This record gives sequence, C-alpha cells and structure tokens, in this order.
Amino acid sequence: MSSETVDRPLPPPGWYPDPSGGSQWRAWNGREWTNLTESFGTPPARDPLQLVTLGVLRRLRWSALPALYLGLGLLRGVYDTRPTSTPGVAALTPVEWTVELSLALGLIFGSTVAFAVALRLLEGRGRVAHFVPLVSSWRLTRLSAARLGTDSSLATWQISVSVISVVLALLTTSPWVSGLLLLYPYSVQDFWMARSMSESLA
Repeated sequence: MSSETVDRPLPPPGWYPDPSGGSQWRAWNGREWTNLTESFGTPPARDPLQLVTLGVLRRLRWSALPALYLGLGLLRGVYDTRPTSTPGVAALTPVEWTVELSLALGLIFGSTVAFAVALRLLEGRGRVAHFVPLVSSWRLTRLSAARLGTDSSLATWQISVSVISVVLALLTTSPWVSGLLLLYPYSVQDFWMARSMSESLA
C-alpha cells in the first residue's frame, strides 16, 4: 500500500500489518502511513483518523491557537502606538514599533502555517485558503467536528462569534475592549477543543 498508488484504489483508513515488517499494526489514514502503531493482537478499535485528529488538536491548542490571538492583540496594539506627530498620543519609537509589528505578524503567520500544516495532514492535500489567517483555524474546527463526531453546532457558533469579535476588536478604539473581544473567541475555541477531545476519549 503506497500513497503514490495510481492504477488501483487506495485502501480505506484503518489498521494494517506494518509494511516495514515489524510485528505490529500501523494506521493508514487513507492516503499514507501514519506514525501510530499498536502491537499485534486484537486490532485497535479506535479509528486512526480520530487518533490523528486528537493529536493535532492537542498540539494546536497549546501552541498555534494562543499564538494566533496574541498576535491579533499585538497587531491591534501596534496600531494604537504607531509613531505619530499628533501631540499627546503615547507612541513607540520607530524601532520599537517595528519590533512589535514584526512580532505580531510573526505570531499570526506562524500560527496560520501551523493550522495549514495540520489541515494538510488531516485532508491529505493543501489549499491556498489554508494559509489565510483565521480561515484556517475555522476550517480546522469544522473538519475536526466532523472527524470526531462532536457537536457541529458549537463549531458553527464558534466561527460566527470569532468573526464578529475579531472585526469589532480591530475597529474599536479602546485597547482594553479590544483585548476582551479577542479573549472571547479564543476562550470559546479553546473550550471547544477541550470538550471535543474529552468527548472523543470518553
């Protein structure tokens, strides 16, 4: 079984004898072999796609997700502290402003790439839309809900809340209000990830 097989249909996702010759099962995700293995005996009951999805969510929950919203918060702050000639406005020096802007964009770009790579792993192919900030995280939410069999209505609600909150956060003139608006969709998505993982592992 190879992911490059063209002349015959690829086998469905599942557990198969390890093609490397080891005395174990190896999970096939429908396109390629994964790193998931189990010793011989009764084939594991859990769907390997679920295991891959859970692993992806666990890693992104503690890395890309907070980085994304922290980057958006910094980006909003960069706008408020940009170098300006307006009297009475607290502004950063050009060097400080450039450093803060670079950090904000780096966090947003890095988290978006992490989500895009995760989607590539789960879907088996990459798309340009996966590299659009926020769109990739929302797509992962919907895909994960379908793969794990969890409540998709919460995923849809989380996406709607995120869109409204992020737009309002970028438009508001108060940095405190902006921070709270960005914290809300982050906490909702974090809650959804935690709930999906706990439901799937139950």
